[in-house]
Amino acid sequence: MERENAAYRFVGDQISPITSVTEINEIELSLVAKDEAAVHIESALTLLSNKEKDQSRESIGQSISAVEAKAKKVVGNTKATLAELCQKLKIIPQHDQLVKALHNLYNYTSGKDGIRHGLTEESMPVNPALARFMLVTCSAFVNLIESETELSPQKIAEHTS
Repeated sequence: MERENAAYRFVGDQISPITSVTEINEIELSLVAKDEAAVHIESALTLLSNKEKDQSRESIGQSISAVEAKAKKVVGNTKATLAELCQKLKIIPQHDQLVKALHNLYNYTSGKDGIRHGLTEESMPVNPALARFMLVTCSAFVNLIESETELSPQKIAEHTS
């Protein structure tokens, strides 16, 4: 597909409209753990890849759910939030603006006019380009969490004790 300059590439087991090698690598890396986060990323990818029906909104919901699932796994609490991951474990670089950006990414999907609530007149419009952005960004976020906790297991113990 790459040699023929096709508008699609294989990402995992899906034919996807994502053609950037960097983006593909980020998504595929997030699938390696084969955990709940990976299931959500795979689902987001499948929804984004559906050419018959635009499922961008659903894809975005699955992308952010992957981040939540990874946070819950790392924190060790099924009710853990992204805020708890950032505050308690401090595995994410602690620059105030970066932390705010990550929280805002989550809040974008969860607010009353966000992605994961029923459609209303106030609901934000979405499209495949935004779903692609969220899939790649959330995959990278999942990978950041995974790499920070994997590379320094004692970091979790230090911050949770």
